[in-house]
Amino acid sequence: MKQDRLRKWKGRLLGTIVVVLATLLALQLISKQWHGQQFFITQVQGPLVELQGVIEHQQKNGWDEPQIVSNQLQKVLVALEYGLQSYHPPHIAMSQVDYRTLQALARYLRSLPNHRTYSTATWDESAIRQANDLHAALTTAHLKLRTTISNDWDAFMEKAAVLVDELASSSWDSQ
Repeated sequence: MKQDRLRKWKGRLLGTIVVVLATLLALQLISKQWHGQQFFITQVQGPLVELQGVIEHQQKNGWDEPQIVSNQLQKVLVALEYGLQSYHPPHIAMSQVDYRTLQALARYLRSLPNHRTYSTATWDESAIRQANDLHAALTTAHLKLRTTISNDWDAFMEKAAVLVDELASSSWDSQ
């Protein structure tokens, strides 16, 4: 009888340990996913909003300092490239659809003049037209200044998908 109670107690203890470990594992996975999503929200969404504002400023000032756009663009591209690399955690828990959307966004943004190592971007009329198209697409996607920017992953990915669709339907593919 004493051994039966001891076996039951050991079984309950083992069951409790398994439940606790499974819960901790689930929490760790959820935390990793949340942190990855927050990386893209803070390091990509915020700078995209700033990029829209920088382009708007250049439009109002006759594109007298397009290098400012290149500087902001570089921030977005560096964050996208870091986050989308297979050996970095931000994209690990991301769906394939979200991953492809962000890859497409990076591809479009790379077509604008941006700084390379030891060189400064060169802007011409075609690049300025592309930047104006990007400004319109960012505005349509509600990635713009003077709006409330959500920290919700699904809202960000909806905006990113709209942005990619807008860029795909603009003159970017023909350039």
